[in-house]
Amino acid sequence: MEQNNRNKNDTFPLKKLNGWLNPLFKNIPLSPKKDIMNSRIFILDDHYFFCKVMEGMLRNIGFKNIEIFVDEYRCVQSLNKKPDLIFLDHNLKINNGMFVLNKLQELDLSPKVVYMSSRVRVFMQVADHYQGLHFLSKNDLKTSELKTLLYNSVL
Repeated sequence: MEQNNRNKNDTFPLKKLNGWLNPLFKNIPLSPKKDIMNSRIFILDDHYFFCKVMEGMLRNIGFKNIEIFVDEYRCVQSLNKKPDLIFLDHNLKINNGMFVLNKLQELDLSPKVVYMSSRVRVFMQVADHYQGLHFLSKNDLKTSELKTLLYNSVL
């Protein structure tokens, strides 16, 4: 009975919560731009489980148009779909991520590329040859870091 008589103003104070959280996440927009949510995103990694984890993280952020690839050749064949963003693993089954970067240059495509590896040294070697790459460490990937990378650097 007492629950039915509760006043609507007695609910949890969300405004206070948002006011408390906003200074902590001031660099991360609470709601991203709607136009970037429709970006075509490719995830290329030879580990299917990692692809699914990345896809889930991106969908939780709000992205919808995501394709995953575990084979670099299928990804290259699908480049005619002109992705806006590619998450590209360095260590692939047959080649490495530089193979896909070379194909992007051959086809004169310029999507934004986030190069993924568990070793920063690999990225430094690749970044010497290709400008405009962003790096994502696979060691301790967190949704908040992914949001920051996407909102502030990539998109």
